[in-house]
Amino acid sequence: MIPDLLALRKFAELIARDAFGEDPDDPAGERVWRNSVLDAFEKGFAGRVKKPAEMIAKYIDQAMRKGQRSASDDEFNRLLNEALGLYRFTKDRDVFREFYIRALAKRLLLQKSASDDFEMNVLKILIERESLLCIYLHPSGIDRATDDKFFEKGHGMFSDLALSRDMIREWQNLPSHRDDKEPLNVMVLQHSNWPTYGLGQVILPKDMERSLSSFVRFYKSKHAQRKLDWAHSLGTVTLTARFDAGTKELSVSLYQAVVLLLFEDGGSMNFQDIKEATGIEDKELRRTLQSLALGRKRVLTKVPLSKDVDDTDVFEYNAKFTDKNRRLHINSIQQAETAEEAKQIAEHIEEDRTHALDAAIVRIMKARKRLGNNKLTEEVIIAVRAHFVPQPAQIKKQIESLIEREYITRSDGDRNTFEYVA
Repeated sequence: MIPDLLALRKFAELIARDAFGEDPDDPAGERVWRNSVLDAFEKGFAGRVKKPAEMIAKYIDQAMRKGQRSASDDEFNRLLNEALGLYRFTKDRDVFREFYIRALAKRLLLQKSASDDFEMNVLKILIERESLLCIYLHPSGIDRATDDKFFEKGHGMFSDLALSRDMIREWQNLPSHRDDKEPLNVMVLQHSNWPTYGLGQVILPKDMERSLSSFVRFYKSKHAQRKLDWAHSLGTVTLTARFDAGTKELSVSLYQAVVLLLFEDGGSMNFQDIKEATGIEDKELRRTLQSLALGRKRVLTKVPLSKDVDDTDVFEYNAKFTDKNRRLHINSIQQAETAEEAKQIAEHIEEDRTHALDAAIVRIMKARKRLGNNKLTEEVIIAVRAHFVPQPAQIKKQIESLIEREYITRSDGDRNTFEYVA
């Protein structure tokens, strides 16, 4: 969708340049044309609620993961600018922010981003454009707490990672860790700066557990009152694997690594034994075994060979595995997880919208004390339209909810007029 929209916009600009570029006597004609193009884009975006905003965020995510490749810095920045130029047309800016911030978090945590400099540049562009949008939409200076929170999160992520790098360097330079052959790298993140992730249960191998405990003691010596929760579902490991055809370096998830290390001395294990040995949740373990035994890079074999993992299946290390590359990345199978995550994002967006409507209604009623239904609906739309454009039915639902919670009440003489409850 996004490449096609960018191509269409370029085509419209070429028409404008060819038609009016050499005609200084017809600036009005050029202005009419350009305004018509802008109106067409706005109407097109409005016709597909939420989806364009989501697609812009995902397009930028793909660009950041691929990197600039043969493009120069200026060319890559121009590509990002063009994609972000479509942001102005969507009314679902909260949807864009939610998908963008989650994708940014994954890129940073999994070290899949092309460049921190480009990431910071995108945040800078968004801040500038969001400021212009809010000046246009909110000339009276209505509260911008939601935008500020979004950009604080973005900068907070980079700050957390920078502090983590300094801390892990200090820990690794301790005499007891200088000669570690299998170094541990830890990212210490503040909950407020990052999306919520499942912590994930897993029984770590003794060497991993020993390193983790050592880091916890080091961290507690500096921050005794803080609590560390481990998001093992985000962990990654690099393993050296020996096959008949030679040695390979495998880049895998923590769950995949814990499973593979069970076969360090060969042998075979059934599903139930693996589950007991690793402590990984049933659904997650089945996905992990699928990725190792049924994906493109089958470093485990499964008997019987079928597309699903059953309780009675038996797994064995695939010593005959071959691949032309020495360094391999084994993807986790995440189709079901992605669908689940999309559902969580949709629920989170709706929850945030509910809170935003509640806050806007209460703030307006507190200032006005008494308002009719139509006027209140109009003012609420104006108050939140920098983030999304609510439907009257959504506003009505929240008005009824606030009446039930006794924030506002209906006027005795007119059910379509509301009064603020002090």
